[in-house]
Amino acid sequence: MGHQSIAVGRAGDLHEVPDGVALVEAAVWQLAITALYGLEVGGQRAGAPVGVVGGGLLGVIVRRLAAARGADVVMATARSAAKVRACRAEPVTAFSTDPGPWKCRPLLVLDVTDTPEGLVTALSAVEVGGIVMVLGSPRVTSAEVPLQAAFDRGVEVVGAHTVNLGEGRAAALTRSFFGFLGQGMFTGRTPS
Repeated sequence: MGHQSIAVGRAGDLHEVPDGVALVEAAVWQLAITALYGLEVGGQRAGAPVGVVGGGLLGVIVRRLAAARGADVVMATARSAAKVRACRAEPVTAFSTDPGPWKCRPLLVLDVTDTPEGLVTALSAVEVGGIVMVLGSPRVTSAEVPLQAAFDRGVEVVGAHTVNLGEGRAAALTRSFFGFLGQGMFTGRTPS
């Protein structure tokens, strides 16, 4: 459905917003499903660090959901230092414009940039034997990406596309997201 005030949809595509959850927070539901699916497919483990390359809206959502799912630290990088402002409300997020100073190399790094440069950054930031999850699709026909070096380091590059979700999995991720919202774990605020 497009962005509009009234729309008609299938019952299976609609989800009730829990009491106490602001509609503006619930509005990011579809992007949250993408983020949760990427964290799930990437094998995020509670207590383990997660890296996020990209500081736009999807990057913010991925960071906050990684923390809600138990990441002890979320290391974030973006080209613009202006993105640090959004990180101030995220107690477990450490931001840098360069992943070089990250205190460790996480086994899971999510690239949410839609750019070849973001993928190159994610590949350089991930631990040997780790996973780079690509959320989105770079809009270029070819790019210089060091895939041989990633292969040599045992790094797996995986795309997580929600088109592959069945209704049951999408419903479970939706419940998870609204659960985090209802508990204030996504926004860091206690719900009203």
